[in-house]
Amino acid sequence: MFTPEFMPSIEYYLRGDQRRPEDYYTSSDANALWWHPNAVSSELFGSVHGASVDANVFRRLCRGDLTDGRTVARGNGFRRLGMDFHFAPPKSVSIVALLSNDHVRSIILAAHDEAVREALQFIFDQGLLKCRRGHSGAKKETPEFWVAAVFRELTSRANDPQLHSHAVIPNIALRKDGSVGALDNKEVLDLQLLMGAFYNTALASRLRAAGLDLVRRKRGFEIAGVPLTVIDAFSKRRKAIENAGKKEGVDVSRDRSAADRLSLATRPKKDKERSASHMLASWREDLHALGFDINDISLHDVAGAQPERTIADLARTALDETFEKSAVLKRSDMLAAIAESLQCSASPQELRAVLSDHLDDLVVRVGDEYDTVNKASYSTRQNVELEKELIKLAVASRGTWSTVDPELVERAIKARPSLSDEQKSAIWHGLTADGISIVEGSAGAGKSFAWGTVTSVAQEAGRTVYALAPSWAATKVIAKDTNTPNSHALAVQGFLLAIEAGRIVLSSNDIVLLDEAGMVPTRDLYRVARACSVSKSKLILSGDTRQLQPVAWGSPLRLLSRVLSSSKMREVRRQSTGWQRDASMLFAKGNASAALQAYDDRGHIFWCADGSTAIAKLADRFVADRLWDGVLSTDPAPTALAIAGWNTDVLELNAQIRVRLQEAGLLSKAQFSVPVAVTDREGKKLSTITMLLADGDRVAFTERVDHPSRRITNADSATVLKVDSESITLRFDDGQVLAANFRELVGRRVEGQPGLPCMKHIFAVTAHFSQGLTVDRAYVLGTKPMTREGIYVAMTRHRHSVQLYVDTSRTPKSRRTNRKVRAPDGSAALSQKRAYFAECDIAALKLNASDFAPDPMSWAFDTMEQERRPDAVGLTARMNARMRWQLRESAHPEPVGPRGGIPNALYQRLVGKFIEASVVRTASSKLLSWIGWLRDNLSSFVVARRPATLSQPNSEMITSYGVLDPIAGQRLTLDELDVGPTG
Repeated sequence: MFTPEFMPSIEYYLRGDQRRPEDYYTSSDANALWWHPNAVSSELFGSVHGASVDANVFRRLCRGDLTDGRTVARGNGFRRLGMDFHFAPPKSVSIVALLSNDHVRSIILAAHDEAVREALQFIFDQGLLKCRRGHSGAKKETPEFWVAAVFRELTSRANDPQLHSHAVIPNIALRKDGSVGALDNKEVLDLQLLMGAFYNTALASRLRAAGLDLVRRKRGFEIAGVPLTVIDAFSKRRKAIENAGKKEGVDVSRDRSAADRLSLATRPKKDKERSASHMLASWREDLHALGFDINDISLHDVAGAQPERTIADLARTALDETFEKSAVLKRSDMLAAIAESLQCSASPQELRAVLSDHLDDLVVRVGDEYDTVNKASYSTRQNVELEKELIKLAVASRGTWSTVDPELVERAIKARPSLSDEQKSAIWHGLTADGISIVEGSAGAGKSFAWGTVTSVAQEAGRTVYALAPSWAATKVIAKDTNTPNSHALAVQGFLLAIEAGRIVLSSNDIVLLDEAGMVPTRDLYRVARACSVSKSKLILSGDTRQLQPVAWGSPLRLLSRVLSSSKMREVRRQSTGWQRDASMLFAKGNASAALQAYDDRGHIFWCADGSTAIAKLADRFVADRLWDGVLSTDPAPTALAIAGWNTDVLELNAQIRVRLQEAGLLSKAQFSVPVAVTDREGKKLSTITMLLADGDRVAFTERVDHPSRRITNADSATVLKVDSESITLRFDDGQVLAANFRELVGRRVEGQPGLPCMKHIFAVTAHFSQGLTVDRAYVLGTKPMTREGIYVAMTRHRHSVQLYVDTSRTPKSRRTNRKVRAPDGSAALSQKRAYFAECDIAALKLNASDFAPDPMSWAFDTMEQERRPDAVGLTARMNARMRWQLRESAHPEPVGPRGGIPNALYQRLVGKFIEASVVRTASSKLLSWIGWLRDNLSSFVVARRPATLSQPNSEMITSYGVLDPIAGQRLTLDELDVGPTG
């Protein structure tokens, strides 16, 4: 782990000399040592590389003074003392280092010290620390020399074993011209994750060479053999930070800035009273109580030759893992992800080579931000080529399908008088002669009902329809709505496997209807489109790019909607009341805050003091409504679903709802503990948990099971009629009753996997599971952040009612106003409401490489300027983007005088702006003509200021309909030019 901070004070570090001599287990371990770049000493600084830190020299350098009397100018009278770069290994490394024998301890401490030195040398070699010069420090240059005092410590503030070092860098550096200046650490902050991964790589390389086995875990690694229970027991500080994060609804393992902030907020004072020998004895007692023998971790000989590998192989492996879920990454994020993927397989020298020299041929720079190179955006050449092929395939599909008789379509539409005009247009558009048709529709707009008509027409015309969806739950919905047999209703992955295995052979007589296409990643959608193209089949894509995004990389539905014409379905029909339909349309437009305000004004949002209260109130209301249904004897009973964003909340909701159902007599109190298998977050590994089952439970299967009486598919849901420890009787939602032993409900397994059924409770589900579902009542939990897409899905599943339960204690403080104004009813601070609404307005759209191209067709067919080589990727050939921007600006100066006209540079930007904003490509020529007229006829106006340059990716600004999003981006209008007639 690497955490950059500023020095709180000089004496904070020097007081460490008087803390406890016993903090360092051998007399040869010094409290603090000087580090110099390339191990070269400097008389001007008065320090010696590798020597103990002298307190007086340290104080002088932190004050900004050299030995020759020169000092760093203080400007406005304030200057930073210096920077504290905090390096810490994974917890298991600290445990083994401090509790093992002297030999193992010395090896690990030496590996840590050397890893810190390598990381500092990396910072120096890459010029990540800069010297500032000129007015307000506008000019930055790489310094010639700076030093660090490295303080090594062995305990955390919670008195847990925690090996770590503070590399304290006084805020003074020698420039190349011999002058002195202060340091700027902005690039280090931008590359914080990269620095942490580089330190981990250097440390892991030495630990492996010493004979320790390592295992990857999340963003780091641990020593193999150290149980998680031991790691958790000695991670009190980490638990405090994670608990604080949970209260705010923040995952500190993914949000580095939040973790740093909460670390400071929860930091206790250090205990200076307990001696090291006392703590060591206490730690060993804790290990004994946990049943772990530290001697089980020992060094072994590194036998045999290491497998041959090239730097290029490492680079390709790293890129495959890095871009698995994102088609486009900022440079800083890309480099950090690559380093993290290689930390247990590469040496620091190999990692340097990958980062410096071997990415240029594998990645493409697709977008820039002129202020810093670290925010330029990149994609792999493979991803770029796949997007281009998808665009080419879509264009080539125009007019290739033999359509059905129009009279059949007319007759089917007339037979369904309830079809809206939008639904009729969608039906006609879906059955055009183009090989690929796109219908974009808001949640609840009636897309599925329209597809029922398409299926009816196709069947009457003798065509075969395959109904697909990205998940099995959504597949069942579209299959039911279109009356498609189970043999022709498949999840996308199952369909692709069947195509590859030859079980499905498409022909020109087939129609492939892909619902919820907005959740399908680029690679999968390309494979489906390719299969349809080869067979001349019809592919209909139905979805909403505003809803939840694909898990893997890319957003191909939005990509294709920029290339092909699409039919739009805006009118929401699902909700039974007008104001709720209006709110759903606001969600669809991306205005979540306005939609939520409408629900809050009518009392549908409950503002709770904390997460526990929110969960309890939701569970109470869920069961109370079920009881009221019984009083009313409603037949059939209304369907209901609780929805949460995170799996942990879903588990807690299911547990609390079950308890209340049992208390209300709606669920049997006689329950059985049944072992079941669950998958990890990636859906790959199976583990075993215990599930409580009782008569009346609602469950769903999470895998396919070939039972003799029924083929159970993934997401099949059922009600438990009877259960005991060995068997269960289920009534599936289609009415079939199945009695079976639990061992008969196990899907396909490989050796080593548990032979247990994969089931879960479904009183509550995640937002991802719920997309595509419709229920009468929905109950949404807001105890953790939901993106704009997530809240849109969760708040539009209902027909009649929805309630949202919000934990106000975790609303991010950074989004609250300073004044705590109470709402009239005192239920929640208005500032907290505004903070939650603002949080729900944050989009999490997946990017495409083509999003950065004003015209994706020209980009795909290589008729526009070729993408540039990624000269900003290599750390040894850094690009000064700000300088390039300034040079480009100087080539087109602003007009001088009252009749200067519009310069060519601004004209070109206007062209780019309006191409990006064009709804239909055919309108581009008219827009260009209008811009040309504007340029020629505004010579009597003065351009008072420049418009902001569009430097963010189009995908953050272009809606699913191809126009600029007023929430996420900017639209260039005449008002932005601030023009006025000359006097």
